[in-house]
Amino acid sequence: MLPVERVGDGAELDGLPDRFTCFHWHEAEVQSLPEGARITARSVDCAIQGMAWGDKASSVQFHPEVSRTVLNDWFAEKSWITLYDDLQGEDASLRLRNQAGAMDAELHRLSSQLYSNWMAQHFSSDRQK
Repeated sequence: MLPVERVGDGAELDGLPDRFTCFHWHEAEVQSLPEGARITARSVDCAIQGMAWGDKASSVQFHPEVSRTVLNDWFAEKSWITLYDDLQGEDASLRLRNQAGAMDAELHRLSSQLYSNWMAQHFSSDRQK
């Protein structure tokens, strides 16, 4: 779990703090935007964590869906524990689950706010006209 910061204007991030902690890793990432798009969030490891194009499309590269429950589901499979510990060091999976457990309420608030914003932004009655 690493910090992400809001930059510029991004309605999908309304109600979130200017800086928040969430899950993100980038084996692949967006490194440039199409003409007319703008960056809405960034991190030290990834210059484009969030992006928007007008009021038509927005997305994030961080993972708001990951919570303690999701991690527990992943790590119920021993191969995930082995993979993560091999990549991040001995007992890294246990440390990650403990950290996520301590932040579970904040992770839930983050994902709920983001999903509510997307629904309001993309499915409002004004957009249906």
